[in-house]
Amino acid sequence: MYCYETPVTPKIKWLVNAVLIIQLVAGIFSVVKDNRYVFSNSYKVNELLAEVPAGEKTVTDYWALNAIAAFADKPFYCIDIEKEIPFVLWNRELGEALRKKSRYLTGITNYFEKEKISKVYMLSIGSPAIISRVDPQLATSYHVVLVDKREGAIEKAGNLYLYEISRYQQ
Repeated sequence: MYCYETPVTPKIKWLVNAVLIIQLVAGIFSVVKDNRYVFSNSYKVNELLAEVPAGEKTVTDYWALNAIAAFADKPFYCIDIEKEIPFVLWNRELGEALRKKSRYLTGITNYFEKEKISKVYMLSIGSPAIISRVDPQLATSYHVVLVDKREGAIEKAGNLYLYEISRYQQ
């Protein structure tokens, strides 16, 4: 009521109008960007899973597990934690997995030995550059091929990548 009864100075009126104009421009920018790009590609998980040949095993890393399990509606083997789980729990077990120096290499190696297989498909939100930076030994120990990807999301962790990881032929 104070503002209703007190006259507004030209300086305050200019400031309020400037803030409103800035908000209008930012709003238009956000709407245009939101219409042009998706926020996250997580909803395309089933498209990538359909590219995995029938009978082949699919794993994921902990970064992608929650989004993948939500849209695929089933648990996946998480190579970081080295077990099949329906979603990631943010607990001590996850903290220990993140401290592993070669978590992709260790997880894939143990999964190959456990399942007696030589090829697996991995769904991840990590691009090839990120995967090789996190665990450079994976690409030197196994043949890693990017099969398909869904990029262009606004969210930094909203892109999806499908990898085929297999043992080198001897």
